Amino acid sequence: MRIRILLFALLLIALIGCSAPTPIPPTATPLPPTRAPAIATIVPATSVPPTALPATRVPPTPTALPTLTPLSADQLWQRAQTCNCLVVYTMPEAGSNIILKAIESAKKSIRFKMYLFTRDDIQNALIAAAKRGVDVRVLMELNPFGSGGTNVDIFNAMKGTPIKFRWASYDFRFTHEKSMVLDDQVAFIMTHNITASSFNTNREYGVLTARAEVVSEIV
Repeated sequence: MRIRILLFALLLIALIGCSAPTPIPPTATPLPPTRAPAIATIVPATSVPPTALPATRVPPTPTALPTLTPLSADQLWQRAQTCNCLVVYTMPEAGSNIILKAIESAKKSIRFKMYLFTRDDIQNALIAAAKRGVDVRVLMELNPFGSGGTNVDIFNAMKGTPIKFRWASYDFRFTHEKSMVLDDQVAFIMTHNITASSFNTNREYGVLTARAEVVSEIV
C-alpha cells in the first residue's frame, strides 16, 4: 500500500514538473526621466526714461535799431554829385521828389528808360526840360505786362514836343530796365517804375551814382 502511495506521489510530482512554465512578464523599457516643464522667468522690463527734450531756447531780445531820417531829395541829389559812391534811396519814403529834382537840375541831357510809365508830373517835367533846351531822350517798353496801354498814352502826350522818343527793341521779350542818366554824369538805377504805386505804396529801391564807369554802362 505504501508503495502505491509513493508511486502516486512520484507520478504527481512528475506531472506537475511537466506542466507549462509560468510566463515571466517582459522587462519594461525604462522611460526617460520626466522633465519638469520649463517655466519662463518673467523679468520685469527695465524702465527706460524718455529722451529728454532740449530746453526751449528763448531768442535774445533784438536790439532796437535807431530810427533814420530819410534824406530829402535835395540832400540825395547833392550827395550823389559830390561823392564817388553809391547813394541809395527807398520808396515810398523818397517819393517822386527825387526824380523831379534830378530832371529839373539837368542842364544838357536826360537819358530816360522805363518799363511802365503812368505819372503825369514826371511826364510834364521831361517835356519842360526839353522845351528849355535839354536833350531829352525817352525809351519805353511798348507792351508792358498788364499795363493796358498806359505807355502809349505817355507817347501820345509827348508827340509834338522836343522829346526824342522811341520804343524798346523787339530783340528782347521785355525791356525791363528802369534808369535815368543826367548830363552824362549822374545815373539812376531803379527797381521802381514811374507809377503811383511805386512812389506811394511799394517797397522799392534806387541807386544814384556819379561813378564814371557805372554811368558809361547805362548810357
